[in-house]
Amino acid sequence: MRVDKSKWQKIFLGEVCNLYQPKTIATSCLDSNGKYLVYGANGVIGKYNEYNHKFPEVLITCRGATCGTINISKPFSWINGNAMVVHPKEENLLDFAFLGKAVSAIDYSKVITGAAQPQITRANLQKVQIVIPTLVEQQTIASELDAVQEMIDGYKTQITDLDALAQSIFLDMFGDPVTNPKGWEIMKIGEISEVTSSKRIYQSEQTKSGIPFYKISDFPNLIEYGYSDTGIFISQAKYEELKSKKLVPNESDLLITSRGTLGLCYIVKDEDCFYFQDGMITWLKNLKSTVLSAFLGFMFQSSLFKNQIEKAQNGSTIAYLSIAMIRKFDMIVPPIKLQQHFVSQVEAIEKQKELIRDQLAETETLMAERMQYYFS
Repeated sequence: MRVDKSKWQKIFLGEVCNLYQPKTIATSCLDSNGKYLVYGANGVIGKYNEYNHKFPEVLITCRGATCGTINISKPFSWINGNAMVVHPKEENLLDFAFLGKAVSAIDYSKVITGAAQPQITRANLQKVQIVIPTLVEQQTIASELDAVQEMIDGYKTQITDLDALAQSIFLDMFGDPVTNPKGWEIMKIGEISEVTSSKRIYQSEQTKSGIPFYKISDFPNLIEYGYSDTGIFISQAKYEELKSKKLVPNESDLLITSRGTLGLCYIVKDEDCFYFQDGMITWLKNLKSTVLSAFLGFMFQSSLFKNQIEKAQNGSTIAYLSIAMIRKFDMIVPPIKLQQHFVSQVEAIEKQKELIRDQLAETETLMAERMQYYFS
């Protein structure tokens, strides 16, 4: 849809919307059996037996590191005061769905204050400008963007369903690894692989181009998409030096996140050429021939490993997995032929996921382009 934006009104948010922070209920008051959802800064945080909003509302996170995040509440919900409610003053002036899209396109960096505790105040938010086309145009734009979002959500659901299928196949073939009903051999990670980390790369050794140097923050993208747009590199010469000393991971080695989100696993491919942050990422190499790397990688998603990761954190204030902890993790070791059969099925599922990820990426790009067109 093409539009004539020259006729659109540019107006302060506070002129067309009431902005307010509702009463906050204490976390101790939340009730898992409550009838109504409770919204905090970052979406749903629990349930409660009362509601303070009958209809859906547009919410802006106004405290903490995620300031500016947009959520849309469900009808009959309780909204806490660390979210700012953005409610249209006149329904015949602003379409609700359009308002949600318009506020999500705002750059909030200019209205966030406070270094130690970022916040968005009502006074600053009132001065933010949005563009308002006619009500009919708003509804048309919102319908178009909702349709694209529905496609995005659909692709994400397909990926989730395929992940669930892989988990179902695992349980069918091997049983619950926690109870091990099929009596598979149990071995420790340290018995089936060498558990280590990379060599430390100092800031003076980092460059602006060359071989990608991945930090732990790069790993979610590396795992999901096979690459990450890092801005940190090491020189080709440094990489070759590390490689000559066998300090670079080889195909089928596993890299495990050991800080923050624990236990995310990346299996190194033959074509990979990168280095990675020591201490934050654990390197499993020289696997025994009785264990396939893809099977071990899948084990990191299992309830057995998740339980062991959680147990290892008992009493710790910082999420961390040491090399010593990982060495002691137990895993089931079924016959290699059964592992191979399972891995072949998972690889087929991953190929389907890859096709869906490509469609998802294209659709997300389309959404970004349309948002840019309407709201820039």
